[in-house]
Amino acid sequence: MQAPVFDYDDRYFFDCEHTKEELFELQNQFLSIISSGSSDIRKEIKTKINGKEIDTILRQCYSKQLVQRERLGVETNDEKRTPIYRYFAK
Repeated sequence: MQAPVFDYDDRYFFDCEHTKEELFELQNQFLSIISSGSSDIRKEIKTKINGKEIDTILRQCYSKQLVQRERLGVETNDEKRTPIYRYFAK
């Protein structure tokens, strides 16, 4: 099976709860949502796959210029600051 957006190397799955096939299917769902012109992709994705995997795919879509993003703020957890973005179709 070929990756629709990006491929994972085998090391990725040492610390992953999901299979490669599940993540490729999720990537396909993202492409479908992007093609529909979504204004907030994260809100439209319907999956039981964890947020870490969703964030990884969104960042990869952004790096491949498939989506745009807007910074909404910063989340602070245990003295760690993490930016929060809204990803949307171009």
